Amino acid sequence: MGRIYNYGNSHGAFELKDVDFGSRTIKGIFTRYNVKDSDGDIGTRGMFTKTWAENGPKSNAPRIKMLLNHDSWQVPGVITDLWDDQDNAYYSANIGDHFLGMDFMKMAQSGIITEHSYGYQIIREQKTADANMLLEVKQWELSALTAWGANQFTPL
Repeated sequence: MGRIYNYGNSHGAFELKDVDFGSRTIKGIFTRYNVKDSDGDIGTRGMFTKTWAENGPKSNAPRIKMLLNHDSWQVPGVITDLWDDQDNAYYSANIGDHFLGMDFMKMAQSGIITEHSYGYQIIREQKTADANMLLEVKQWELSALTAWGANQFTPL
């Protein structure tokens, strides 16, 4: 059976760019391109382009979720924007004022959330002897983690 749904934390360090408790928004980097993770995958710029256009927060059918620990029952907030540059993929999210959202903001502030990851399905890839280049993926979710992702170098 082939891989249908994968987790990758994204090929490099996660960096929290902005936490605003007043407006309950978070902006950050959730993946770094061109770095091999512990699963042997290397993300490439443009791998999210189609899925963001079809299912991203600015599409007609937004379906990419923000989760805690890849758990679809744990939704701390709503992704409001996804974008990238040569090196990184970024996100912006509004965090809910429900108990999980409040806990999530406190976990981010106190350092309990230490890494990030995302769930995806491979659409196009290029395998080499020592890595798997991800050329196009369908992103299902973006997760904040309280444990480990595929790349140990993704601190909050």
